[in-house]
Amino acid sequence: MPLDSVIAKSFIDFRDLARDLRERRSIWLIMLLADVVALELCVLLGYLTRLALSPLWPIAISTDQFAAIALGALALPVALHFMGMYPGYGISPIVRLRQRVMASFVLFGVLIAWNYLERSEELSRGILVASMAYALILPFLIEAVTRKILIKLNMWGQPTIVLGAGDTGTNMIELLQRRPELGMVPVAMFDDDSTKWGKQVGGVEILGPLAHAASLDQARIRTAILAVPMDDGQLAVDVLDKLRFENVIIVPRLFGVQSLWVSPIDLDGVVGLQVTNNLSQAHNFVIKRLLDYAISIPAAILSLPVLLVSALWIMLVDGAPVFFTQERRGFRGKTIKVLKLRTMYRDAEQRLETHLAENPEAREEWQRFFKLKKDPRVLPGVGSFLRRTSLDELPQIFNVLRGDMSLVGPRPFPEYHLCHFDKRFCDFRASVQPGLTGLWQVSARSDGDLAVQESLDSYYIRNWSLWLDLYVLMRTVVTVVRGTGAY
Repeated sequence: MPLDSVIAKSFIDFRDLARDLRERRSIWLIMLLADVVALELCVLLGYLTRLALSPLWPIAISTDQFAAIALGALALPVALHFMGMYPGYGISPIVRLRQRVMASFVLFGVLIAWNYLERSEELSRGILVASMAYALILPFLIEAVTRKILIKLNMWGQPTIVLGAGDTGTNMIELLQRRPELGMVPVAMFDDDSTKWGKQVGGVEILGPLAHAASLDQARIRTAILAVPMDDGQLAVDVLDKLRFENVIIVPRLFGVQSLWVSPIDLDGVVGLQVTNNLSQAHNFVIKRLLDYAISIPAAILSLPVLLVSALWIMLVDGAPVFFTQERRGFRGKTIKVLKLRTMYRDAEQRLETHLAENPEAREEWQRFFKLKKDPRVLPGVGSFLRRTSLDELPQIFNVLRGDMSLVGPRPFPEYHLCHFDKRFCDFRASVQPGLTGLWQVSARSDGDLAVQESLDSYYIRNWSLWLDLYVLMRTVVTVVRGTGAY
């Protein structure tokens, strides 16, 4: 089959669903409009919030002030466009969050400063501050929902080719298919090994040698991923010299090392990668701790009614005690006592041993995940509810305030769980404070086995930043509200 026919066939569904929409501009317009709607909604919520606070701060608020701020907020999508956020293919969600928050702070900060210095009555500082607070969260969530809808409609993404069908190329195909939100849809592979031609990797066909990639229609294929071994430097140079795609991404064989906050540097003609280890910087520990207190203190106060109702429910079902403490390994291997609402029968361990002895499938599930979908230990009603919503973890806010834990980090595992990891990884995860929530909880939750847990915890430690913590916290709220993955 001709090369162009193969690639055209890969995108028949995309064009059918998009119909008369022009592929690239239509997605750009959809993402732009989603941001405009989200920002105007933030201004409206800011206006309503300021009106609700009028009894405390009795200052006249006019519709003209609302209209002026609504118009000024439209500068943000313009800034995001020049930052490459529309459609934003290939940008990780953590980087997207950082770009959005920084742009929002700059825009609303400028508007607030201008209003204060000019003492103008055209803008209301109360509306601006409230709108900015909403704009730090709402547009990011609406963007994520919009992108998810586009993925389901098969309208999201751009055709991407992968050069190299070795281990690196295979890993890239698996990654792009597992993470469709990145917007790179692999449609073809190329490799100079003739024994691989005609074969498929994840449903993507290897069409021929690397040289054939240069003959593709570059108006349709804008991204190529170069995944040939970097020890063959001359091969990489030769391929790059022939490629004229809009974007060429070079993927060195460095799987498992830090990937965020890495920047290229020119060492007199030699390309180097500069890696910033954020957790080794003392001020970042202080910032992380301040974030813990800033969120945990009000969260602890607001959680008291929930804890009281939950405690009464547990008492009615199975009596006292209401809380359950378990020793787990924390920062630098220190033993900490993790506090939870009790969701299991008081003779839970005996029930588990009996159940595993009588059910081989359950024993296999336990050995892989250390959780059971049908757990005989869980209290009826209250236990299932608390675990599904993760409210049983709520008392650990007090562990955070006490300094045993952080809001975000690798979850503190009991010894029976840790003994299934190698010592190197256990020491590595003990180099940071354990968290109330973590990247594993919001990404895989109960579907993640030991290998997934190790991979996601390692990614978090190597790539830590304040933005990653904020991203995990936002994902935690969504995950808890949906009640997905927990049992």
